[in-house]
Amino acid sequence: MGVGVLAGTVYRVFVVQLPEAELMGLFGIGALLVNVICAVSLMKHRTGDANVQAVWLFSRNDALGNLAVVVAAAFVWLTTTPWPDLIVAAAIAGLFLQSAWKIIEGAHHELAAAAEISN
Repeated sequence: MGVGVLAGTVYRVFVVQLPEAELMGLFGIGALLVNVICAVSLMKHRTGDANVQAVWLFSRNDALGNLAVVVAAAFVWLTTTPWPDLIVAAAIAGLFLQSAWKIIEGAHHELAAAAEISN
């Protein structure tokens, strides 16, 4: 997901001119509301096994990303430049990559523990 966001960002830098700030903000607010509801309902599971923790991290990341999109939409509208959108896209990609690394590490530890028990 993080690599896809980075690729989309590079594409937008070179091909797309100015994003539609109003549309960004509208969809960002709608998605933020849905993802906050999901993240709050999953909060009690954030320290479970790798699968449950991954679902929590995805929901949290989506909510944070949506909030960042709403802020970027406001700055795109104020500045009439695509840079706020591009900066937020790069930050979201970094967040996704960091979370992916955390999930992989957790799964690796669980696999190592399971292998140790079976030996």
